[in-house]
Amino acid sequence: MFASARSLRRAGVMAAALSTTVALALPAYAAGPPISTSGIPRTSATWGADRWGTNSNQWVELPGASIPDNGVRGSAVVVVTFNAETHCSDPSDNGVCSVDIQVGGQQAHPRSDNYRFDTAKEGGEWETHSTTRTACFAYQGGRRDLTAKVLVRTSQGTRFELQNWHLKVDRYSLRAGSTCP
Repeated sequence: MFASARSLRRAGVMAAALSTTVALALPAYAAGPPISTSGIPRTSATWGADRWGTNSNQWVELPGASIPDNGVRGSAVVVVTFNAETHCSDPSDNGVCSVDIQVGGQQAHPRSDNYRFDTAKEGGEWETHSTTRTACFAYQGGRRDLTAKVLVRTSQGTRFELQNWHLKVDRYSLRAGSTCP
């Protein structure tokens, strides 16, 4: 049997009210302002297949996961993508394995103290994970170093292993009239 037009309107009004209620109940998250770029990006990439691991709960560089880019003049927007097969293990199955991306010695956006790239789970398996970060550098007359590097750390007592990783960096010019957040 077909629903009447009146019952369909009533259902539509109820759905709209429910979606508004849900939207109002959800917390608002601040997003970074859009950044406009121009020109063709300069793309660089590096990768590694060998397995490497750490137990460090301090940030350490992933060997080889660095792309030098020095001598840059003017403004720049740097977009960094990193992916890897990872294994995060902890006897309590409660460990956290973190990845941070730095460009020019600065933490790329979004910035956080809680970069959970992988977590220890019961009988953990090797998994592929990925992250993308962006760094924006306003105009500067002299040369600057925009080397991108991958840093890793674990929670206390956790083992973090990575293999078959890939690091890609795209550097753009900041569009005239645009600013960095």
